[in-house]
Amino acid sequence: MSERQMNQDESQESSPKTGTAVQAWPIAAIAGIILLTGAVAWLMNLEQSLPDIRTPRDSASSTVLPGHALLMPGQTDIEEVDPVLEGDWVTQEIGDSDWLATDLRGSSLRAAFYGTDLYLWARLGPDASRAYITVNDQPVDHLLQDDVGSYVNLWSAQTSDQPIRIGQNLAHGEHTVHIVADGDGELALSGFEVDASTPFPWAFILGYSGLGGGIFLLVRALLYGINRQSTQVLRPSPAQRRMTRD
Repeated sequence: MSERQMNQDESQESSPKTGTAVQAWPIAAIAGIILLTGAVAWLMNLEQSLPDIRTPRDSASSTVLPGHALLMPGQTDIEEVDPVLEGDWVTQEIGDSDWLATDLRGSSLRAAFYGTDLYLWARLGPDASRAYITVNDQPVDHLLQDDVGSYVNLWSAQTSDQPIRIGQNLAHGEHTVHIVADGDGELALSGFEVDASTPFPWAFILGYSGLGGGIFLLVRALLYGINRQSTQVLRPSPAQRRMTRD
């Protein structure tokens, strides 16, 4: 090999372009990882705050039951509920709790709520009856069913106050619940609890999947680049190999 060719090889080895590219790539990958991680944090904050953003103010009135307040996300004691009552209902005070009770067949309560899930706090016991329930004037699929409609059986050997899920996976918005006593025992209610899950959960699943996949690929590429750069540094140059041969 001529001296001219040897000088060309050495100049190519010392060219700053390759070194600059090798050095710039880890910086770009790290910056991308930081940006995507920040996007994940922003998406998590949006997922937590979005239900509150979409929820009306606490004093909002129902559009389905004009003149009556909406049950908002959270637990509401029966004395704070603003329902439409029909039939014979009485207020009971037992300890620190207030109850709205009836033993008349056909007595009903209708209320409006804003959320995606609804729990009824009711008294279970040996004197309790079943209660027929509809949400948005439709039977509730996950409840017990008979020829009359969907219902919850409140009979129990022991008396207790329990939450019963009577609405689930509803659209994020306003809904109504209608509760009717069957009259074979006492129906006593102490309140409601409303949950409001994040709307459009599929969009957040896609977002987390895309961002997580991007972070994974960048980390993988960064590790590959670092490993390759380390290999190149440890590998002897052509000039070093010629010196070894000489």
